[in-house]
Amino acid sequence: MKEWVRNVLAPWRAKFLQAHQEYDEDQLMIGYIDLYPVHTGEDFRIFQPADVGLQRVGKHILHQDSLDYLVDCFKAQSKKGVAPKDVKFPSSLPILRNATVRGLVKMYDYFQTPEGRKIVQQAWRKCEVPGTDWNLSAECLTGKSSDKALREYLREDSTLATEIANRCGTTHLDQVLLTSPSGQASDNSPLPNAAPEESFADFDSHDDSDVPFNAVVRDALGIDVATLSHGTTFVGSRTAQTEEGAEDIWAYTDSGIRWDEVEELETTEDA
Repeated sequence: MKEWVRNVLAPWRAKFLQAHQEYDEDQLMIGYIDLYPVHTGEDFRIFQPADVGLQRVGKHILHQDSLDYLVDCFKAQSKKGVAPKDVKFPSSLPILRNATVRGLVKMYDYFQTPEGRKIVQQAWRKCEVPGTDWNLSAECLTGKSSDKALREYLREDSTLATEIANRCGTTHLDQVLLTSPSGQASDNSPLPNAAPEESFADFDSHDDSDVPFNAVVRDALGIDVATLSHGTTFVGSRTAQTEEGAEDIWAYTDSGIRWDEVEELETTEDA
């Protein structure tokens, strides 16, 4: 930041004041830095575990939970005798807003499990510098190679080394980090960088909620996790059924009443 102020901001300010004589040399200014274009740049994504893979996994959990919500709405109305063709799904923003809470809580709880932590750790591991063995995994950051590289860098930049020493003192990397693995550099071969996350514009261009959760994790992060259980399973082509078993729509009358219940009712009336 100091280099940016000295080499970019200060020269621009001097040039601006020279072109606008109505301002004094000590004129106060506000430097507004818009970081969003940097955040969306390809180079910046390397250091963003969410962009590398977590967003895709998390969105899939929310996508499948949203489908479960619609199935629950259908089942609740069917139990009240509403015909399948007359079932109506909520379209009110307040109702849909509240309905999203369940999926968010489910996603949060999942990432607290051992399988969820495994996904988070792999996302950090895939934040890697192309063409090198450097990444943001705990094994790499706390390894001997990182400690050696840091010391070499500080020897080259004595100003930064002195500033750090004056504020924090001189210590070893594994003493700064409370816990350290074996101290060995990561032997994992670099994984290819994940493709940029899809934008909201094309996120709903196709319905992929029938894709198994573990398949999405494998494609995004290259690891296997246990299947995340949902209240809805998928059979055939783009058709859903509850885990209680497939529902035979021909077993119901137009009023939503099962034919066997109608027969029992007629038998009781005849008796």
